[in-house]
Amino acid sequence: MVKRLRLTRGTGQGRSPLHSLRFGDSNVSRGPRHVALASLLPGQSATIVSLPADHQLLRRLASYGLLPGVEVVVEWRIPAFIVAIGATRIALDRQTAALITVQARDL
Repeated sequence: MVKRLRLTRGTGQGRSPLHSLRFGDSNVSRGPRHVALASLLPGQSATIVSLPADHQLLRRLASYGLLPGVEVVVEWRIPAFIVAIGATRIALDRQTAALITVQARDL
């Protein structure tokens, strides 16, 4: 785990602000977690961030409604990777699901 540091001002009075700087632990949030769709567990939801660059695959996924910004929910992983977009269910092979990048939500 990488520990981030932040500069904080000390309480020294009568000194230059630069002399009273010290390092402290930071509580910086890690930001969004981008992962492959294939790595999500059943019941977990995520928002699509990017799709593969292959033009034919991109057209097929777009025709299913799988576009950046769309929220999906993983329903099954075995035997097929099934995701839900609203009331629509879509079955994907694992290789295709691995090419779709999503922003996962915490369980």
